[in-house]
Amino acid sequence: MILTVPIGLLLKWFWSKLSLLTVGGLGLPVGSSIETFQYVLSQHWLINRSSDINDVLANAAGIMIGGLIVALYYRLSTSRRSRARVVA
Repeated sequence: MILTVPIGLLLKWFWSKLSLLTVGGLGLPVGSSIETFQYVLSQHWLINRSSDINDVLANAAGIMIGGLIVALYYRLSTSRRSRARVVA
């Protein structure tokens, strides 16, 4: 989960118009791709890794958390700017 937070950060940072639901929806295919890749590697090169649906959901949750962090940053930075204009 921790390793996929930067993916969510980058998705929301570069495409700020994406909703959090869309960022989370993109997290599911990304998470399943990561787990599929781990499964293929474990079958061919015996890297001793397992794949589980819980890992896919944890990867999607990490991407969602990253998007939420950027959304909160945008919200806080715009509210501070608007308060600074009112004071000035």
